[in-house]
Amino acid sequence: AQSSLWRRIGDVTFERLDPASAIPAYQSVLELKIGREEQVHALRRLVDIYAGLERWADVEDALRRLTALAERDSDRAELITSTAEVVCRQLG
Repeated sequence: AQSSLWRRIGDVTFERLDPASAIPAYQSVLELKIGREEQVHALRRLVDIYAGLERWADVEDALRRLTALAERDSDRAELITSTAEVVCRQLG
């Protein structure tokens, strides 16, 4: 559906052009609020892009959103640890 299309646009832009140019496509996936898998994929890509751009507040936000979507406790623990590292090292 629409979220899959935005995900594909984001992936092509990320892989073949400039990763930062993929931000609007991935944000569109999130705005649709459809499909957990699509949202997780978009958030993971955004974490990578924002980290590359050193947009640490955005990295933290995306990690927190991923934590909320995590299905397993081990995934949540890993994401909480990553979030804490960003806050302490980059925003602290």
